[in-house]
Amino acid sequence: MEQYAKARTSELICIPFLDSSTTPSERDAIAAQLRSRGFGRISVLFLRILAGLGLWWNLIVWEWVSLDLNDVLFGYAINFGLVTLVATVVTAVRFFTGGPLLAAGAVALASSLVCLSLLLIAKRGYERERRATEHTRAAV
Repeated sequence: MEQYAKARTSELICIPFLDSSTTPSERDAIAAQLRSRGFGRISVLFLRILAGLGLWWNLIVWEWVSLDLNDVLFGYAINFGLVTLVATVVTAVRFFTGGPLLAAGAVALASSLVCLSLLLIAKRGYERERRATEHTRAAV
């Protein structure tokens, strides 16, 4: 299928997480395209596990058109945001109960910085994709 030849590798990796189904022939075409790009079954499985950990939010959004690396990064930003929230609550509880603050506070700070970084990277990628789409439409 020619549509998969034009797709980015990250889109091909993320296809199973879309809220749509693929036929066996489409799955075979995707696997063949990934093999032609140098990705074996084990590496595709590993990459899909990593992507899946960042794409759980699609259970709520139900994206069915396209997911890619920016969506995975956005999902990991959500994950780190949740870690920040939990670590902040733990730090607050420890503060009020007189417990040690350093570990929970450090986790809260570090995860918030990672969250912010991933959000900025994903936002930049989304903007780059939007500009490329607009440029392509303007050229046609």
